[in-house]
Amino acid sequence: MASTTERISPSEKRKLRARWSDESLDELNRNLIRSIPKEPAWSLEELRSRIEGRVRVGDEEFVDLRGAKLWGLKNIDWEHVDFSAARFVRGVYAPRLIGSGVLGNIATELRDCRFVSIDADGPQIQGKFTRCDFSHAKLKRAQFWDAALTDCRFVGADISRGKCRTNVEFVRCDFSGAKFRSFHQFGRMLIEDCIFDDADFDHAGIMGTTFRRCSFEGAKLTQIITENVKWEEMEPPEYTEFAMPKNINWRGGSQEEN
Repeated sequence: MASTTERISPSEKRKLRARWSDESLDELNRNLIRSIPKEPAWSLEELRSRIEGRVRVGDEEFVDLRGAKLWGLKNIDWEHVDFSAARFVRGVYAPRLIGSGVLGNIATELRDCRFVSIDADGPQIQGKFTRCDFSHAKLKRAQFWDAALTDCRFVGADISRGKCRTNVEFVRCDFSGAKFRSFHQFGRMLIEDCIFDDADFDHAGIMGTTFRRCSFEGAKLTQIITENVKWEEMEPPEYTEFAMPKNINWRGGSQEEN
């Protein structure tokens, strides 16, 4: 991925989205959300043969799905696909064809894909994502669940009011400037070697999270809930606790109540 990722402007989004006809979107979506839930979607070879457009970013070439209106992604194993400026939407489009706007399920693996400046309200994010770029994505109310994200970028992304359900891992991800306002964690989450510089965690609940060797330089952590949080191999960032403060023994990253 490029070292920096620019936000896609509203006018550029409109241009990218205007390229798609209703017929081409219908064919694409019917092969992403099959009528049989466990039936695989297009393979990467099928996608490359049916979608002619390509876009270059630096030295890399991507299948061009920029600006597409998508019902969701399920049962796919793809790499080098550009979804930037796409919209992930919900709705019933035909009998047994329900668009849930999901970004992956347990059978999804995506590598070196771009989701820059996408619009996805309340998407489920599940599966394995490696070296994917979600910079400036609108992911409000996103739900992370059984997800492993490695070397991904969420610079400037808005994940406000999102949730992590269970079994979520972020490794070497960059969340610089991201918004986690009123974000809540309800299950096990491991965050390792990640960057949260200048991120906004106002009124976030990060209960049960293990942070290991992470950076929070300039981050805003006000009125947050830190019950059972572990800070391992790092200095805990400065924050203000919501509701009743707790006495925490930071040695070894464990929490102890008096």
